[in-house]
Amino acid sequence: MAKPPTETLKQDVLDILPQVEKVLLEAEGMLLRNRIFIDRTQGIGILKKDLAIEMGVSGAMLRSTGVDYDATQGASVLALRAL
Repeated sequence: MAKPPTETLKQDVLDILPQVEKVLLEAEGMLLRNRIFIDRTQGIGILKKDLAIEMGVSGAMLRSTGVDYDATQGASVLALRAL
């Protein structure tokens, strides 16, 4: 920490928490209970495992399809780390 916390930090945080909670609840309501939002976003953008491999997807996107692969553990990367 660059500077020690102020003497009023704890109370400042406690004072603002109700406002933060209110905003979070409003956002949650807009996103999770809004039928239009749900209808437009649910089930879209699903990437199947076979298509991801065929397209050369890697990293987190590939792992999200269920493929257990980490490109940073490949032989070429390990050889570079040895340098």
